[in-house]
Amino acid sequence: MKYYLPVLLALALALAACNPASVPDADPAIADTPPDAAPLPSAGLSEESLRNAEYIIVEDDQPYLVRLVDGRYQYGSDPLAEDYVSISVGDQFFFGDLNRDGVDDAIVLLIESYGGTGVYLSLAAVLDEAGRPNHVSSAFIDNSPVIYALSIQNGEIHLQAVVHGPEDEACCPSLAQTRTYRLGPHGLALTQLTSETETGGKRVITIDSPAPDDEVAATFPLRGSVSILPAGNLLVVRVLDAAEEQVFIGSAPVTVSDEGGGGTFDFSIDLAGLGLTAGPLRIEVSDIHLTDGSYLAMVSVEITLK
Repeated sequence: MKYYLPVLLALALALAACNPASVPDADPAIADTPPDAAPLPSAGLSEESLRNAEYIIVEDDQPYLVRLVDGRYQYGSDPLAEDYVSISVGDQFFFGDLNRDGVDDAIVLLIESYGGTGVYLSLAAVLDEAGRPNHVSSAFIDNSPVIYALSIQNGEIHLQAVVHGPEDEACCPSLAQTRTYRLGPHGLALTQLTSETETGGKRVITIDSPAPDDEVAATFPLRGSVSILPAGNLLVVRVLDAAEEQVFIGSAPVTVSDEGGGGTFDFSIDLAGLGLTAGPLRIEVSDIHLTDGSYLAMVSVEITLK
């Protein structure tokens, strides 16, 4: 499985020039995209410029810049060889303002293959810088997921996909998820995730308090609810600073609802004694799979420490 690191600065190291050999067709199909999630034209960035832009990839924890030509890059001719590299972009491009500067940016589906059967998809955030595309960050989706909808709304990226659960075979992803991302100073951040159970139930976590943009003291209550009880009736609570670094982690017990089907949590977060200065924080509450620690549900809220 490939993991992607947000990269915000231009990188000097680049791969070799584009090989004109053919690349196996790995474009993902986006099915049943709602009308309000359809790609929209941009006055600045164009589909042509995005197909011929430089993109950052990370191989063995090493970042590289790769320039695509007509949407593709290939190194080597044998897809089974260890040094084979194929980079391409999907057929659809999604436009919207990611950094709130009033100019439409873009989200591109970046498709990577490094030999073998793996086809790794990620969201690539591309900013419009005076009409030129600048790929600033990526967020990994999955190996060969099924993408159902992708859109940019009010500066947020909304994704609907079926991905691999911890027990799924490589051929057959089965975990339906919705994800929300935002682009911050340190790259794309996952801010909300829901998933479906095998019986069609939906795992949703809601934070009731604190509210977005609340100012809080060093010790404050965290309250909310879950639609489906997590394993062991425990949620993971993390607090991240402005640099997206973890400054607190704890386990919030969930009280089973009298009405059944879910529960509530009322947890005290104590940041006193950690030496934190006043400023922005992000609280993340998650239900994680005990097998591999992947998210089953997650929600976050941005607040300010007084």
